[in-house]
Amino acid sequence: MGNVQQFCNHQYQQHRNFILYGVIGCVTTAIDVGIFTLLAYFNMHKLIANTISYQVAMVASFFLNRKYNFKIKDKMWQRFLSFFIVNLIGYGLSQLLVFLFITKFGMNDFIGKLLATILAAICQFLLPSWQPSASSCSSSI
Repeated sequence: MGNVQQFCNHQYQQHRNFILYGVIGCVTTAIDVGIFTLLAYFNMHKLIANTISYQVAMVASFFLNRKYNFKIKDKMWQRFLSFFIVNLIGYGLSQLLVFLFITKFGMNDFIGKLLATILAAICQFLLPSWQPSASSCSSSI
């Protein structure tokens, strides 16, 4: 039994940043989709609702990753600005997908936003310079 626990512990330590990045991503996705759905329920224009929800979730993502994942405390505003600039591409893709899915294809607000958020997150993650790691985040964000 000790070997299994040791193996699991080793795997967790080896993939800790990725695991925490995923958990924080799920939390901020829930924030993003939740705020969007609430604003859409009250008939806010979909792209304005997406702008507000995306920005709130992005700020939450920065501070949650900063505190729990990468534990970086220096140059906060410089790192936030870098993080914000990187996220502008994800925001642009999210806006385009929300427009297409909800406005053009007539999808349900919640489903369209959730799908747009997931696709934008996958695209951001797959770009090599944005992959999360403690070393890359401490030097670039």
